[in-house]
Amino acid sequence: MNFEPCEEQQALLSAVVRFLSERMSLGRVRGSGDGTADSSWGDLAGLGLFALTASPEAGGMGLSLADETLLFRELGRYLVTPCALATVIGRRVASLQGKHDLAARIMGGECRIALGFEREPAIEPPGEFLVLVDAHRAEQILIVSKDRLTLIPRSELSTQSCAEPLDESVAIETAALEQGATNFVCSDRGTLLALATLASAMLVGVAEAALGAAVDYAKQRQQFGVPVGSFQAIKHLCADNAVRTDAAWSQTLWAALALQESARDAPMHAAAAILLADDAGRHAAQDNVQIHGGMGFTAECDAHRYVKRRHVLSRLATHCIDAHSLLLSGA
Repeated sequence: MNFEPCEEQQALLSAVVRFLSERMSLGRVRGSGDGTADSSWGDLAGLGLFALTASPEAGGMGLSLADETLLFRELGRYLVTPCALATVIGRRVASLQGKHDLAARIMGGECRIALGFEREPAIEPPGEFLVLVDAHRAEQILIVSKDRLTLIPRSELSTQSCAEPLDESVAIETAALEQGATNFVCSDRGTLLALATLASAMLVGVAEAALGAAVDYAKQRQQFGVPVGSFQAIKHLCADNAVRTDAAWSQTLWAALALQESARDAPMHAAAAILLADDAGRHAAQDNVQIHGGMGFTAECDAHRYVKRRHVLSRLATHCIDAHSLLLSGA
């Protein structure tokens, strides 16, 4: 099977990568300090990012999950806010619930959706307290759990703690669900697996960006008169991470293709993708810090941004599907 993008996909990718490199380079997240670095939401909507897989009749582009997966890899590479992922999945939830006006507003960039997770039962009663990711500009919150997705207006959540930036590009806060809140619940397994697959793509993008930063630094940093990349220990770290990210990307693409073809083993492939992508992201981000040496542990170095973004996406992965159970069952 040929995993290379076709001519049409490559053209779409080129347009998105050009926009991201010009408007959303990593420099945008340095120094804002308030989690509001991603200010090009309308431009992302203008690219059609939030309407990729919606039908043309509904105002979308009618593309496939594989097309969407290709683009979300790039969003992960440029550390685009996780709200982009919540928004495309929130559009699916709204459409499945027959809320077509809301879906149209989401596709047009008028309604921004943020991610929400139930806090661990060992900490708080489940369902009562939520962790919100980058919700300061969101109109809706997509609450993720293993058996359902719930779309709730941000106004119907009471803030328990003020937004604190995990880094300059993502803010974290806690909130409580009000009694009688309006919500749309989606238990469609295909939507949950699509969320897992797109999260895998973003994790692969994070891993590739961290690996690229590590390799670039290893080429430039001199020790004993030679680049540190010439040392065997550094070579092995980079080579191992290259193998992990390549395997994770191949599995993620396979999962996307299996899902869009409704293959019986699609859930298993989605589970494998999220596990491989999370592992690749963890190793690449941590090793990037290590390869940067002493400066890699400082706030001024970008290495910590990949570590933190991988942590957020990993949390999403564990809430989205029980990957280990799916692999063991072969479902």
